[in-house]
Amino acid sequence: MASQNLSMRKLERLKGRDTMSQIRQLQLVKRAERFIFRYQPGQEAEVIDAFAELASNQESGFDWFDAAVLSYQMGRRLEMELDQIAK
Repeated sequence: MASQNLSMRKLERLKGRDTMSQIRQLQLVKRAERFIFRYQPGQEAEVIDAFAELASNQESGFDWFDAAVLSYQMGRRLEMELDQIAK
């Protein structure tokens, strides 16, 4: 029961955050091009879809390696946020 109460308190802390006002940003500078992706928490899947769409475009300077690097960075950020919540 005590662990359930602790989990509920953590959940309440999360609900109290104004996640809609938080804007996240990933950026990649490659040669003369700059790729900037801004998104709100919860939109990570849509951003990864945008990476894939851009990487599949042959005319884009953004390739699959770039998509992998930015996806990894996004995952690391989420991991750090979850670690902070768990504390």
